[in-house]
Amino acid sequence: MQKLQISKLYGYMVHNADDFLGSQGAHIADALRLLKEQGLVCKVGVSVYRNEQLDAITRFFIPDLIQVPVNVMDQRLIKNGALKKMKDLGVEIHARSAYLQGLLLMPLSLVPAYFSPILPILCRWHQCAQSQQLSPAQAAIAFVSEISEIDKIIIGVENTQQFDEIINAESAKCGFDANGLSCDDVNYIEPSNWKMK
Repeated sequence: MQKLQISKLYGYMVHNADDFLGSQGAHIADALRLLKEQGLVCKVGVSVYRNEQLDAITRFFIPDLIQVPVNVMDQRLIKNGALKKMKDLGVEIHARSAYLQGLLLMPLSLVPAYFSPILPILCRWHQCAQSQQLSPAQAAIAFVSEISEIDKIIIGVENTQQFDEIINAESAKCGFDANGLSCDDVNYIEPSNWKMK
């Protein structure tokens, strides 16, 4: 932390939730608690993909913060009440994958054939954004930012143009019904499952 010139980290998260679910899960939880007790970090938590991971982890460890995938296509943790449950436990929630690894920003003509089964959803998505006079990036951020349980949104950028667009998206309003945009097929909403040539 000397190199960072800070006395403590704000947050420290276990990147792979499955590490918690293995034989060392309780030891990992104890180590995280110790980091807090020693004053090295303010909050500890875990990055998860699915509700099943959250349920299993919270049986023996209530994180201070979690990082979860949330976007217009991946609404699983909203619909099953997991976000509300975590918020009720006082957990700080950070949303990632607002752009679904860039898929939600991609022009329809460039969408790989792998995603053909969900092309109708992607078409509706672009129509929704356009109907609100928003870019796909602005609409994606607007959707996530209007979820009351979300405290922070984590977004990667490749250039200053994208950064400016994100800053401008902060005031954008969703204004469309996203229910018809959700997809429960993990082959399309979990990038680690994507099988593209």
